[in-house]
Amino acid sequence: MVVMTESWNEQRLDDLSGRLDSGFTQLRAETNDGFAQLRTEMKAGEAALRGEMNEGFAHLRTEIAELRGETHGLQRTLLQVGGGLIGTVIASTTAIVLAVT
Repeated sequence: MVVMTESWNEQRLDDLSGRLDSGFTQLRAETNDGFAQLRTEMKAGEAALRGEMNEGFAHLRTEIAELRGETHGLQRTLLQVGGGLIGTVIASTTAIVLAVT
């Protein structure tokens, strides 16, 4: 009776071992498929993100170029106003000096 119980237990353990092996094999396959799908989705997302970033950088380059143009215009205006003020001060000082002498 003890021998029969041991062989019956060994048979059940062998069956359990086989089911566990097949379960782990199936789990491994599902996991690999999941990771492959995730890699594909991540690559697609990365490509879309790169496209959006490139569009954003192009827009920023355009805006920076516009700001540079505006800055150059402002510098030109400041130089003209400053030059006019300096010319006015020199002319006024000259007129005062000539009037006093």
